[in-house]
Amino acid sequence: MAKVTFQLEGQERLTVRVSQYEREFIRDLEKITTRGAGRVARAGKAQAPVRSGNLRRSIRQKDVSRRIGMAYRLAKTVTARGRIGNHLHLVQLGTRQRTSRNGGNRGRMPANPFLARAQASASSQFHLEIQERIRRRVEI
Repeated sequence: MAKVTFQLEGQERLTVRVSQYEREFIRDLEKITTRGAGRVARAGKAQAPVRSGNLRRSIRQKDVSRRIGMAYRLAKTVTARGRIGNHLHLVQLGTRQRTSRNGGNRGRMPANPFLARAQASASSQFHLEIQERIRRRVEI
């Protein structure tokens, strides 16, 4: 039986370059995700119904990324932050027919999913940026 041996030269350099590429890739994805969440927040503020302006002022993006062992979960969220926007879910989802405790009619509020519309309007640009970054060729 023939004996075959392999010798890999430059393995240390390759390992360093692969880890650098991974860090660059994660940094680029963080930037793209931040820009995408910013677009959703701006569109959500523009589409938010204005009664007192509190809901519009409360819409912000938040970084909810975290490390899980060796892995990294990259995530941003856009929602109403603070006490002035705590009625976002009522506007987004609407309410059914309501009555007060003494029997007074309070009506119903139709759903106005303005943040869902904002997300839909910004998602195509976000997906294009992600695809462009994934397809970018990098020499290692």
